[in-house]
Amino acid sequence: MDVSWQDVDISVPNKGKRVPGKYAHLIKNCSGKARKGKLMAIMGPSGRGKTTMLKALVGRIPSGSKTKGVILGDGKERDVNEWMTKSGYVDQDDNIFESLTVYDTIMYAAKFRMANQNRIKEKVQNILKDLQIENIAYNKM
Repeated sequence: MDVSWQDVDISVPNKGKRVPGKYAHLIKNCSGKARKGKLMAIMGPSGRGKTTMLKALVGRIPSGSKTKGVILGDGKERDVNEWMTKSGYVDQDDNIFESLTVYDTIMYAAKFRMANQNRIKEKVQNILKDLQIENIAYNKM
């Protein structure tokens, strides 16, 4: 299924005791698309909303949150209950090392996941090309 999202905003209740009743804005005006059968990467430093956005896509918004925008499956607005039976989300620890480059981060992950160690460099280059991020391959995360 193709998944797209348009103008998504997510705010959660501020847990700070100094400003009760206020909200922290986690996602502002986010739009994008993930195509069926295609690889999509969301990369960036810790605390920038990647996990929050992914959780929003699968319907796991924290209670008490304020949301705005639209999330579509194959061009149709989703029914959250039905959506949750067709999608999943697995929590993962933050495995991004800010001192590594994009290339090194992908290489590091590939070394642990690929059985054929001889093809790792080729595979990493293909991933960078497919994601159209060759131009930032040597930028730090």
